[in-house]
Amino acid sequence: MNRFDNTPTRLHLITHRERLGKKHGTGGWEKISTWIDNYVDTLASIGIDTEVTYLDETLSNVAAAQEDEPKAIKAHIHRLYDRFQSDRQSLLILGGHDIVPLYPLLDKTDDWPLDKFALSDSFYVDFLEDEAQHTPQASIGRFPDGGADQGRLLAGQLRRACELHARGGILRLSHTAGLSTVKWKSATDHLYGRLSKTADRLLYSPPVGLKVSFLQGVKKKIVPRDLPADSILFFNVHGHRSNPEWFGQGTLGLQPKVVDAQLLRRAQLENCLLLCQACHGAAIHGRTTTDSLALCSLKKKAAAFVGCTVTSYSFSTPNGAPSTESGIDALFNRLVDNLVRCGMTLGESLRDAKSYIRLASNYDEKNVFGTIILGDPLLRYARPASE
Repeated sequence: MNRFDNTPTRLHLITHRERLGKKHGTGGWEKISTWIDNYVDTLASIGIDTEVTYLDETLSNVAAAQEDEPKAIKAHIHRLYDRFQSDRQSLLILGGHDIVPLYPLLDKTDDWPLDKFALSDSFYVDFLEDEAQHTPQASIGRFPDGGADQGRLLAGQLRRACELHARGGILRLSHTAGLSTVKWKSATDHLYGRLSKTADRLLYSPPVGLKVSFLQGVKKKIVPRDLPADSILFFNVHGHRSNPEWFGQGTLGLQPKVVDAQLLRRAQLENCLLLCQACHGAAIHGRTTTDSLALCSLKKKAAAFVGCTVTSYSFSTPNGAPSTESGIDALFNRLVDNLVRCGMTLGESLRDAKSYIRLASNYDEKNVFGTIILGDPLLRYARPASE
């Protein structure tokens, strides 16, 4: 694909006006509505048509408590997709799980007593209905709102997308930084080499933590400057099921905490793209900016966050190298290749990566289904002019 392919693309923007108004108040909704209009106008200026759908008007006969609401939403999206007969269509959902629900796929792994479901947006664009594959037919992303904040988080994401598209529709990132467990060094080295020519901003834990502790083997403290603005930030660490914390892990099983909400609130994350392989990295269901690192990073003006809503799983070859066909490592490797080498949009990159992964087990299915984009699927990555 041409890195600067400007073929017109159609975007379907889906939200629920009534729920947003109840959650954020009249003033909050007016703020969100204004930025929806600005976003539509910005896309029109670069040749992208946008169709806005308010689900409370389109699907007024579907009660909020009905379990089949996601299926009704999907049927409507499928009709929109078929109407235009083009594979250059994308979907953007505005609002969190309580505004437009993530679809709960029954967890078939051994972790089902804990996770129960894998929450995903991919369901809405899987028009083939192949339960063994879950192949998305269109790219999809979501701007979450995360908490009753008078619409500030959602309006901020729309404003930021307008700014990025106005300067070319490209994520203009000048740095790369990474943080990984020592245990997963092989997989991290494999992927990080696609993002950066040098590893001078790549840190491993231990000996890295939020606090210096020789008992844990931590010899360096993570500080905000380790997460620079205008960067691709890659995290291959452990995630916490309910707390906004990520952990490292060394050869002795030590697990120092390496990232928390306090650190992200102090970091300059403006225009950063965060790629996170941690378990529950993109968990937003019932969360706000205070207890979700993904939502916290978006509040700090990150361009987008890609991660898994539930437990993620990696697989290695007998010699310890990451699998190239399955597992969360393979999914992110393909995603990064599409972004950096092929110049695809963020949404196209993940759509292709999900289609590429061979679903060899229920763990692969959960990886593919649970990985989502919290951001604009139309954004594109470009190498800095200095490289």
